[in-house]
Amino acid sequence: MTGLDECNRIFEEISGTSLRFRPKTKAPIQLLRTAMERAEGLPAAEFKALRESITQGLSFKLMYLGTLAAEEAANTRDASWLRITLLVHVLENFKFDFRENFLRLYAAEYAAWRLGVNIADVVSTLEPLMTTHARELFANVFNEPHGQAALQLANLSVIDADGEMRFAPAPDPFGRRGSAA
Repeated sequence: MTGLDECNRIFEEISGTSLRFRPKTKAPIQLLRTAMERAEGLPAAEFKALRESITQGLSFKLMYLGTLAAEEAANTRDASWLRITLLVHVLENFKFDFRENFLRLYAAEYAAWRLGVNIADVVSTLEPLMTTHARELFANVFNEPHGQAALQLANLSVIDADGEMRFAPAPDPFGRRGSAA
């Protein structure tokens, strides 16, 4: 099985997985990690073909799993998960609604801030895989460090769930329901 075939197989599995609720195991983000590591090693033409095959439904699942990967980075203190998170956005290429990417990238930036990692350094190592479009949009997010300000921009808060950090919608300052992103 080629790397492209393996990525497509994993993407089919992710597409068929319900992510309506937070996964009970780490299996989905482990699948994501495998797919992103294989994708990163693909020849340019195959990487482009994989990028073009991403549907809107898969895009949102990948971005959600990418946010869980950012949580994993913060919880395990393993910065390699940040690379996985960013690879999702490089591969997905901001193709449906860049604002959705921005919200998730701000979470990744916060995780990097908690780890003491300069996320711009990680982004720069991925530039050879980026389209011009992605490069411009990444610059809009990571042009200066934000840390906790990034969470406010994304309307997110950090909660402790059984000893692990999780991103959650920020509470409405007026106490209304349904105002979170």
